[in-house]
Amino acid sequence: MLLFTYLYGFLFIVSASALIYMALKTYRNVDIYYWTIVFLIAITTLGFLERSMAKNSAEAMMAHNLACIGSTLLPAVYFMGMLRAFKIHVKRIAKFYLYLIAILHMLLIWFNSTHHLYYSSFDIGWTKYGLFLNIKKGPLSFIHHLYTIPLTIAIALSCIHAFKHPEKSPRRTVLAFAIITTLIDATYLFQQVFHWKYDFFPFFFGIGSWMIALSYEHNFSHNINSIVSTMHDEGTETGYIAFNLKKEYLGANEAALDFLPLLKQLHLDKEMPEEYSPLKNIINQLIIALEEGKVEPYFLKFGDIVLRFKIRYFYIRKKGATGGYLISVKDDTEHQHYLSFVENYNKTLQYDIRKQTEHIRQIQEHVVMGLANMIENRDESTGGHVKRTSDVIKILVEYMIDNHIGNLDRSFADSIVRAAPMHDLGKISIDLNILCKPGKLTPEEYEIMKTHPVKSGEIVKTILGGVEEPGFIEVACNVARYHHEKWNGQGYPEQLKENDIPLEARIMAVADVYDALVSKRCYKEPMSFEEAARVMIESMGSHFDPMMKDVFLGCRLSLEEYYRLSADE
Repeated sequence: MLLFTYLYGFLFIVSASALIYMALKTYRNVDIYYWTIVFLIAITTLGFLERSMAKNSAEAMMAHNLACIGSTLLPAVYFMGMLRAFKIHVKRIAKFYLYLIAILHMLLIWFNSTHHLYYSSFDIGWTKYGLFLNIKKGPLSFIHHLYTIPLTIAIALSCIHAFKHPEKSPRRTVLAFAIITTLIDATYLFQQVFHWKYDFFPFFFGIGSWMIALSYEHNFSHNINSIVSTMHDEGTETGYIAFNLKKEYLGANEAALDFLPLLKQLHLDKEMPEEYSPLKNIINQLIIALEEGKVEPYFLKFGDIVLRFKIRYFYIRKKGATGGYLISVKDDTEHQHYLSFVENYNKTLQYDIRKQTEHIRQIQEHVVMGLANMIENRDESTGGHVKRTSDVIKILVEYMIDNHIGNLDRSFADSIVRAAPMHDLGKISIDLNILCKPGKLTPEEYEIMKTHPVKSGEIVKTILGGVEEPGFIEVACNVARYHHEKWNGQGYPEQLKENDIPLEARIMAVADVYDALVSKRCYKEPMSFEEAARVMIESMGSHFDPMMKDVFLGCRLSLEEYYRLSADE
């Protein structure tokens, strides 16, 4: 074997070792351009090695065709890889035409033996250094220059652009591509000028393959998307299971197999059998939810762990049809325990709050009732009025809710019942001589008595402010302040009329007046139920809201029964 055979053999080993070096690094993310460039360099140097060992022109031509990959397809891939490393976007159609031209150029050389248009003659010779080619160019050989010169200029301009924009590409990567390009272009130029018989390209191909291999990791470290993807895969312990659109199993990663060992028994490209329920059920639910536009996670307990499943579509290409379904699986046990703890804690807290709130409410109601009873004891003419009106309010609002009158809801009705004992708290400010006067009040005394609703509203705000819900405070204030207003506008203290009077005050007015009519006072005897009913019905539409007529009539028997029992007690 001659010198160049040994050299080409050594350079083939160098370029092949660069490919092996990259493979042994087990990179998580693969840049297809880097790998393809190093692979094509190895193929090209193999072609030079085979050509150096050829025994005749036919063998040399076959090996030469293999070596010509380095001057046809390799420059196109090299240029595209360089643009990607420099973060220069290229449209897909431009890539397509460049690769098409490179392949047509390569095929033109490969089939030259049948048409002799690219090489008019092809022969071999030997010196003490080894085999060399004796080639005469044919009429289509100019295509090589039409292809390589624009491509060389484009590569040079891309390197210049990358040097001017260091924020896009690491300087080391740019320098590696620039050096490789310069060495290969210089070698080609010298071979053309000095008519060298032997090709020195493999020397620089070998150097270039290792420069690319060594810059791969450096360039990868500047690709934040790849770093995040790798760290995500390694750091989250997330399992992934893939199915195609026919729900056939495509595979799972190690984390998924650890979570669900039964996946190891599944056959690839087969649907999950029925015996794998409930896993199959949850996967079907996930697929149905995804197709309906829902992406909520699903949870399934396996032994002592709770697994969290989420689904999405996956795509093989950036712009292509849906490849299938990708299901992520994660151990959510700790999170579920935390949620369970929080839920139990919230339930306990809510229970304690309800107990405390109820306790506070009971204290509050005792205070209110105590104050109301104290005021009632001052007013000797209204004994038991507070309790009776509260009970009457209960009867009225229950009837209204049952018969859908006034659009009362349960919460609002309860608020009226709770507010009823507070309606006369303002009487504490009225002079006893007026409050307990057995006869008719003078006009001056009556004006003073008419101030008690306003005082009642103010006292309610003072008692409830800051400890009760605003909605209840409003109801209680309205009951206290406006229960002496009349439907016709002739009441007090503000002469409100009709629906301007709050509903709770209109209901309180019925209970207050009815109790006054049928109860004994120091200045009068109780009125009979028949007489009281007549007065109440006649006052509907003048004193009382006409809507309350049906309510009163519906409750009349219940009210009369209540007062008979109260009298017996």
